Order: sequence, then C-alpha cells, then structure tokens
Amino acid sequence: MKAHKKPKVHSVAAMESLVQMWLKQAANSTEILNKTNDAHEFFSHYNLLLNALVHLAECEKVLNCFVGELPSKTLARAIGERGRQTLCFIHRFAQDTMSNVNNLPTKKAKMKKIESFFKSLKGYSNHIDNETAVLINDQYETMLNNIR
Repeated sequence: MKAHKKPKVHSVAAMESLVQMWLKQAANSTEILNKTNDAHEFFSHYNLLLNALVHLAECEKVLNCFVGELPSKTLARAIGERGRQTLCFIHRFAQDTMSNVNNLPTKKAKMKKIESFFKSLKGYSNHIDNETAVLINDQYETMLNNIR
C-alpha cells in the first residue's frame, strides 16, 4: 500500500474550511466504491478516500468538530478492510462482466469482454493481495469456461 503524506495545513482556520471538503470527498468516494464496476474508478477512489481520511485524522488532533466515529478510527477501518472491499468489488465486477458477456452475440466479442476484465485488473496488481489475485484468476477461468 502506498504511504499517505501528512497534510500541510498551517492554521486552524484553514483546517476548518477544508474539513467539509474532505468529508464530502470521503462520502463521495465511499458511495462510488460501493457501486462502481470500473477498476480505475474503484482503485483511484479508494486512494482518494484514504487521503481524505488522513487529512481528517490530522484535523481531529486540533479540532473538536467531529461527531460519531473519529476520522482516525475510520481511517484504520478503511485500511483494514481494503482487502475485503477489493474482493467485493471483484465479485461485483465479474458478475457485471458475465452479464454483459451473456448478452453478446459472438464468441469473439465475449472473449474480448472477458480479456478486458482481466487486463483492467492486471494494471492494479500493486493494490491486490494474493487472495484477491487468486479470485481474479478463478473468475477469469470461470468466465472462459462458460463460453467454451
């Protein structure tokens, strides 16, 4: 996982004005993470979520404006759940791909869609643990076997 830089906010007033932006970014990213079937969108928004939470966790040290779960706890949970969230995404993406494959008229078009699924995930191997890599390969093989 990529290290997240600590934010460089120089004043309490600046922090207060940025908190709402980071909260909105975290909420938007979370919504996208739970719905998207696009690998680039998933992985880039997970990074956006983590970055927003890093900023908010830094603000938490200075500001007393947070209610509910503190950003530092949310950040720790988001980091800890990354593998599980990625597995959920892979399952959703594979189901969507197979649904699209089933609607294609030719074997060539179906193969192209399945290859696209696999290639789009290969570009994110640095975000994928061994368990997820196995799942991707299993999903890929299952898709291929379903059209043979």
